[in-house]
Amino acid sequence: MKKNKSTTGCLFIICTAIIFLWFLNWLFFGDQSSYVSGLNKYEGLPVTASNISVYKNTNISGMFIGDFTMNEDDFITFAKGKGLRLDEADDSSRIYSARDFYEGKTSYPHLIKNGLYGKKRARNGGGITLGYDRDTNKGYINKSSR
Repeated sequence: MKKNKSTTGCLFIICTAIIFLWFLNWLFFGDQSSYVSGLNKYEGLPVTASNISVYKNTNISGMFIGDFTMNEDDFITFAKGKGLRLDEADDSSRIYSARDFYEGKTSYPHLIKNGLYGKKRARNGGGITLGYDRDTNKGYINKSSR
């Protein structure tokens, strides 16, 4: 009888540990994403931004992708506030849009042919990328904590 109780106790501890580890895995690495579009304002974006689309994943990546309509001067001010220097876009100026990322279309980010582009990387691989497309008056932000 005593052996049966200790076996049950061990099984309980093992099962609890497995469930706890599964939960931690989901919390840190699972898909906890959301997508919204057509917003008129969003915290962290300039008040002059409109027609805002946002993809966000609250897992360990801290991924935030947004695109919005605004004028170029306000976008430059926004970039300066983020500590980013913008350069003229070139053939390598690619950035994700919220909808494409949400739909899994990550192989072909949006190419900014006529606009501004800047990025700042952290040592852990995270960072921020901003882009502005003059042809569509659209601003883009891609941000990740990892």
